[in-house]
Amino acid sequence: MATFHLSSGERIYVDDDILALIEGQTWSRDSKGTVGRSYRKDGRVRRQTLHGLIAEQMGERVPKGYVWTHLDDDWRNFRRENLRLAERGSWLYRDEAELSKWREKGSRVAATRRKPPEKTEEGVRYRGVHKSGRKYKALATVNGKQTYLGLRDTPEEAARLYDQALIAQGLEPVNEPLLRERASAT
Repeated sequence: MATFHLSSGERIYVDDDILALIEGQTWSRDSKGTVGRSYRKDGRVRRQTLHGLIAEQMGERVPKGYVWTHLDDDWRNFRRENLRLAERGSWLYRDEAELSKWREKGSRVAATRRKPPEKTEEGVRYRGVHKSGRKYKALATVNGKQTYLGLRDTPEEAARLYDQALIAQGLEPVNEPLLRERASAT
């Protein structure tokens, strides 16, 4: 274990191999308490966190909705054995009972997951199809924005419209197998 001094004079504890990487660089704590450094690359200012650097060295990637936490709750202790990945928000709870209550209520991670497609009266779901009054509309997400494709009388027609938009983009249709399966069942 080695000691490193941030630009503010505060000490942090890191493993020896991490110390070799960060020595000679200026590291500081931002307003949120995250330890990191700013540097220029390709004419732009970039920010690198110490958690991110350690994760790179460990060969880890942080999945969406997860954060690095300190097992001993000491923000200064950046040794590998003290760091773990946790669901965003789950580290706030000390015991399993509290954590399970939080999960039952629905975490912020669960809220960001994509909702399943709408069910029709028959219970069949089609991707990109939503009920709009008595009709069904086809919506596609392009570059993070929803694009209206059209309104149809049946969910099957709206699903075909959605698939046609995918084919036009050079992608595989997602509703076609469901449509074929349904047609063969009747």
